[in-house]
Amino acid sequence: MKVAVVFGGKSSERDVSIDTKNSVLKALEELKISAVELELDKELSENLKKNKIDLVFNACHGTYGEDGRLPALLDILEIPYTHSGFSSSHIGMNKILSKDMADLIGITQPEYGLVEDLDNIPPKALSVMSGPFVIKPVSQGSSVGVHIFKDPKSFKPKPEYMKYGPLLVEEYIDGQEVHAVVIANRAIGAVEIRPKGEFYDYKAKYSSADTEYLIPPQIGAVVYNDLLNEAEVLHNFIGCNYISRIDFLVRGEEIFLLEINTHPGFTKTSLVPKVAGDKGVSFKDIVKSLIDSAKYEV
Repeated sequence: MKVAVVFGGKSSERDVSIDTKNSVLKALEELKISAVELELDKELSENLKKNKIDLVFNACHGTYGEDGRLPALLDILEIPYTHSGFSSSHIGMNKILSKDMADLIGITQPEYGLVEDLDNIPPKALSVMSGPFVIKPVSQGSSVGVHIFKDPKSFKPKPEYMKYGPLLVEEYIDGQEVHAVVIANRAIGAVEIRPKGEFYDYKAKYSSADTEYLIPPQIGAVVYNDLLNEAEVLHNFIGCNYISRIDFLVRGEEIFLLEINTHPGFTKTSLVPKVAGDKGVSFKDIVKSLIDSAKYEV
């Protein structure tokens, strides 16, 4: 079997993808699985054929790799790949779609709305913006483009907010940030994140040594079990394949869904390896299981 670890592309999370790729290649070497690294670019299809690739490890984060476009290409080429397929990847990457899906199964979320034009904000979004709120690009990860407005009067429309396209406007919830990890389609555990800054932003995720990670989270046992159950139900309802990370805010006994990540990072500070390691599952074990669960959709 020859595996291609596909990485990079034009995403704002390119650097994270490169770190994931390096970690995965090392694990594949230890597993004695033949692997090459291939850039996610316009030559990818030809390079997959040229290298006689049997399976793709999707090490991409953000647009193109995580939003379903790479899986769609691999479906056409009939090459098995790790992580989720086109539909679930596309839903997971699009925060509005994933929240609409979560609404269908009764998962509690902060109030939210869609803004496509800052000069013409819809009533639903305006209602959310009447109190403390957060804006996020609809289809970006790693907290790229996130801004918090605890005082709604401090918000002034700026073109830079639309740099990555339409915005999710979301009610600000002051709570504990808890991320649940799903492996083999089962929620195995969760981690509480306590960043030193205002929230768990890009710097806190990938370059800050000050962020605290608490396993298990410092929340009540009933709340913890409910949170894991919600994560597992959403993962399977959307149709994710094998692995995901689902992010929540916990305020007392209330649980609020933030988002689902179908392609969680595999860097040295990533959350999935932390939680899995606490359960006795090594990074190498996860990589091997992802390879074993790889498939393409017909």
